[in-house]
Amino acid sequence: MGIKRGQWMPIALFLGWAAGAAHAAPGPDDEDAARATRWRDLQHAIFGDRRIQDGAGWIEIDAPVRALDAALVPVNLRLKGDKPVKGIYLVIDDNPGPLAGHFIFGPQGDPHSLKLRVRVNAYTYIHAVAETSDNQLYSAARFVKAAGGCSAPVGADEQQAMQDIGHIKVRLCAAVRRGQADAGADDDPPS
Repeated sequence: MGIKRGQWMPIALFLGWAAGAAHAAPGPDDEDAARATRWRDLQHAIFGDRRIQDGAGWIEIDAPVRALDAALVPVNLRLKGDKPVKGIYLVIDDNPGPLAGHFIFGPQGDPHSLKLRVRVNAYTYIHAVAETSDNQLYSAARFVKAAGGCSAPVGADEQQAMQDIGHIKVRLCAAVRRGQADAGADDDPPS
């Protein structure tokens, strides 16, 4: 029992479709490889040839799996243990400007908790890289599903928006005084 003359066309079409479907769209492995390559490129661009160690058990990144607003994604960085940290880099791999921040802590600064909101342009990894006082680098990552944060529309007043570009809003949990590391909440606000 063989294939008859009129049966070749449907079989050939199916085989052609199956071969094309297998090669048309990148699969999860291709995406993972592209993301790993992107992170290696960013590491080299930001840190040069410095070695970055795994800090997954030491650095915690708390961010939503799927952000409600890509323009204001809450990120909470927590460091466990007593390693002396002098700075933290925040890298959002697929943003147009991936280095979202470099936070440097003075001798009385406490790097164990850092809360911020960032824009996220695409489904991407967020990397937190902690630099210890002995210049060692440790990294942890979190994948966040958000898109469009970097292309969010300007508010109704374009002139005001242009004046506000680059201004950072900071809200402190307690009153702060120059030269004091532990100003309590009961202290008067600085004048």
